[in-house]
Amino acid sequence: MQVTCPSGLIFEGRPWNRGDQRKLLQESQENESLLLPKRMVEMATVSVIDPGPYSFNAGGLVAWDEVTSVDIVRANVAIRIETDPIYLFQRNCQRCGALTDPPLEVDLREFEMRPASDEGKGLIQSRETKSVKLASTEGEVVVHLKPMRSREMVLLGKVQSQDVSALIDGDILMGIDRVTLPGGKEIQGVERINRFLDKQGWGFVPKLEAEVDQLWGWMDTEISWRCKEFSCRCEQKSALPLDLGFYGVAPPTKSGPPANPPSDSASAETTTPEPSSLPPLDSQTPPI
Repeated sequence: MQVTCPSGLIFEGRPWNRGDQRKLLQESQENESLLLPKRMVEMATVSVIDPGPYSFNAGGLVAWDEVTSVDIVRANVAIRIETDPIYLFQRNCQRCGALTDPPLEVDLREFEMRPASDEGKGLIQSRETKSVKLASTEGEVVVHLKPMRSREMVLLGKVQSQDVSALIDGDILMGIDRVTLPGGKEIQGVERINRFLDKQGWGFVPKLEAEVDQLWGWMDTEISWRCKEFSCRCEQKSALPLDLGFYGVAPPTKSGPPANPPSDSASAETTTPEPSSLPPLDSQTPPI
């Protein structure tokens, strides 16, 4: 199978198999900070057809540490489509706590991809940043954007594992190199930039997200669904989770409301494990 990513990277891959599932299960137990999307795409990569803006050579292996996060997401979705295009999505309703039962069948072939701009491809290659001027609570600031790569995805996972609510906009945060304030003072580092973002109005981050999508490309991973409880029928959106369930090695989902369901939020996420339409591992497999 041939996979084309938003950056222009094209590689030869293969569908996942049960051996990949077992290897992922073992490695995830041994290494809690394992970046699942990167590891699984490594297993299924055969060779580079066109490196696009990256420095590795055609015919060789993809250096996934250097690849942007949106390319990694696209690669995972494409490989999953070849493995099994139907994903069984299951979540607890954010309003009433009811589980989507039976699971919602999501056809991954319907997810769209938007390629990176020529400017974005050039910045990936040169490793330079893109300067964007925006109005902020501090006055006009310059935000220096960089493509988030797998290294930043690992750091994001570590930070969010300590406090899942600490980085509401973690994906965009990891794509900010620094912020230049009026007068020339610069804000750098994950925690300082995060504190700066927390002080901004609701429209600040969406403007950055639009710029990022235009530069590095975009992969649709949003799932819209409605609670099936007659007394609820709440409409909500969730992101496609690239977790163990996506790769078919998650434990079974238990029905019932979450332990601490949010009161009114219809957009927040729960951490209920996902079922999968991939063949599950044997019942003798130890739970995650």
